[in-house]
Amino acid sequence: MAKILSLASKRSFMASTMLLFSLLMAILSTTSAQIGVCYGMLGNNLPPRPEVIALYNQYNIRRMRLYDPDQAALQALGGTNIEDISLNYALFADPAPVVQDGSLQYHNLFDAILDAVYAALEKSGGGNLEIVISESGWPTDGGTATTVDNARTYNNNLIQHVKGGTPKKPGKPIETYIFALFDENNKEPEYEKHFGLFSPNKQLKYPVNFN
Repeated sequence: MAKILSLASKRSFMASTMLLFSLLMAILSTTSAQIGVCYGMLGNNLPPRPEVIALYNQYNIRRMRLYDPDQAALQALGGTNIEDISLNYALFADPAPVVQDGSLQYHNLFDAILDAVYAALEKSGGGNLEIVISESGWPTDGGTATTVDNARTYNNNLIQHVKGGTPKKPGKPIETYIFALFDENNKEPEYEKHFGLFSPNKQLKYPVNFN
């Protein structure tokens, strides 16, 4: 599970605004409706995953948002047409545009999310606000696709990419903070312990070009 980005607006000070972007969406059947229910699992008295899927079907809830790649939930969703975001799209590694929004083409999830925020700010009169990416990173262990190679690819591509702006605001560099400096072993869940560029012994975990 990656931290694609968290945002802050900046005027004379920085006020953090955390945005949650779920990377998994389950579509239980083809439908034109866009209403779903978020499925959180942080409870010790919740029904088993298969019963939850049955509950969605019972009440004709056709879309589900998952906050983590929970294996039991994914297995229970087998045969229900899971739609997900490709790894290359998240890693800035898709050579062809994946999303077309009018004249704007999107090759990566980062730009798509950030330009959606820009568009929302413009509609609410905040088009002149400067956006700072206060957290963005990729873990090296603890979850699905959490590898050293993916973390190296994501963070190095991120560093180079933010110099050039987004399709909506090309040529405008984006102030960005990589998450995080060190692995932090007191965090939960497991993947949160592995976002560090450095191990606690100050050894760089993989090559990173900060220039």
